[in-house]
Amino acid sequence: MTKAELTQLLPEANRKQICYNTIYFEKESIITMDNEEKIERRKYQRYPLKEEILIDGIAKAYSLNICEAGMFLCTLHPLEMGSVINIAITSQLTVKAEVKNYQMGIGMGVEFIDLSHDQGIMLKKLIEDIELKTSKYSKL
Repeated sequence: MTKAELTQLLPEANRKQICYNTIYFEKESIITMDNEEKIERRKYQRYPLKEEILIDGIAKAYSLNICEAGMFLCTLHPLEMGSVINIAITSQLTVKAEVKNYQMGIGMGVEFIDLSHDQGIMLKKLIEDIELKTSKYSKL
């Protein structure tokens, strides 16, 4: 199935969730690049999170999704792989993260590192809240 065919399967309202060449589904993500398709299996399920995120207290980005291990941030100026940053996910939750991949002009995937016990609990609570809202709306 091509990217165009996958895009047609999504309702118009959900097409805004597509960040360039990636379409996210619940259990696995289908990624289309240069007309090739591959299915990625991930350890943690991704959940949609569309929020403004503050990086190192100064730069702004917009989150696309989050999981227990990390998140994807849409930004025109992603940092290089290996960069370590502090990201404010909510007003009460700032975590350290490492850039694991990036696409110029699109964004970057970050992995949370050195989480404290309290940060881990707050992150799991945030994800549980997103999961609850997501499942609530999918039943409508």
